Amino acid sequence: MIKITLYLLFCIFSFSFVEAMTNEDFVHWWESYREKKEIPPELKEMEDYCISLNLVNQSSNYWNHLNCYNIQQISLYGYENFKQTVTRNYFTWVVSLDHPYAVNLKTEVPKLIEPLPSREIHKTHPFFGKEASLQYNIITERFINYFIKIGKIDLLCALEEPLIGNPPFVTYKGKRVSQDICNSLLEFIPISQHCPLKEISTVIEIGAGSGRTAFCFLSLLPQIKYIIVDFPPALYVSQTYLSDVFHDKKIMKFRPFSEFKEIEKEFSEANIIFLTPDQLSKLPDKSADLFLAIDCLHEMKPQMIDHYFNEAERTSSYFYFKCWQNTTVPFDGISYSQNSYPVHKNWTELFNEPCVVPSGFFHAFYKF
Repeated sequence: MIKITLYLLFCIFSFSFVEAMTNEDFVHWWESYREKKEIPPELKEMEDYCISLNLVNQSSNYWNHLNCYNIQQISLYGYENFKQTVTRNYFTWVVSLDHPYAVNLKTEVPKLIEPLPSREIHKTHPFFGKEASLQYNIITERFINYFIKIGKIDLLCALEEPLIGNPPFVTYKGKRVSQDICNSLLEFIPISQHCPLKEISTVIEIGAGSGRTAFCFLSLLPQIKYIIVDFPPALYVSQTYLSDVFHDKKIMKFRPFSEFKEIEKEFSEANIIFLTPDQLSKLPDKSADLFLAIDCLHEMKPQMIDHYFNEAERTSSYFYFKCWQNTTVPFDGISYSQNSYPVHKNWTELFNEPCVVPSGFFHAFYKF
């Protein structure tokens, strides 16, 4: 209980007084913070590697700040609680139905088709607190009813939120349902409707956060190979989480390498692979079929967005991305609109449309 109370206070005050954290600021902060015994060795190895290659210069000031915050959460409250702590900084939203994130759910399902029992709506998730838990549960209930409305409830029921990471969830028809599951299905469904799944054998996802989308794809398409490309601490979280969930699959964990031939055999045999951004460029052309960038491009520097669009075309055949329609990167003064992204003229647009959730997002899908 003390640990949870301290976490709630941590959330209240951590962003109360913030300044831009430059690349140099982050490096100095890490040099002092890395000695804490609570930092997992794998996370320390990843962060040291990225700093040694000066990869931190690719990050925006916003992500330097957020990475610092996430590392503190992991060291203070543990990986065992990351689904109620770290994921609040990725894609777990605790807001009312009138918030821009969720307002379309309210519009699409103005009246509940299958209300959840009161005990599910009023259950408390320890690291959220009572009011935040209620908001989370109400939105998840609305998600469930949205999938009922569009005829995809069987697909939702084919998945279940793992207990790893102490996730927030409600129970529907005996299954644990989370916002992570629901949001990931909202990405999986349109991709599956515009791309024959039989054409997808390998997926590359950049900026995968906690690995929620990977969990969805690997659960519904167990035969695929999934490659995650990210910076730590997100890379550490997704690697640890997916390795725990899919312990029966062959995992290629992050490790330094100079040339692809050093890892070629391990790469070919692995089901799930974890890479830092510099290692993506070492993969052979057309190493994958589908390239994903979900809720990450709009937080990057423009040159990194250009880089990833080029890498998507080089490595894959399809590209799906999901971003805010209009946003400004905190601390960086960089603004993006839906038309800011460098789509190549030779790409075939499969769709480019507003998202149901979050209401202010759009998602786009292209074939090369």
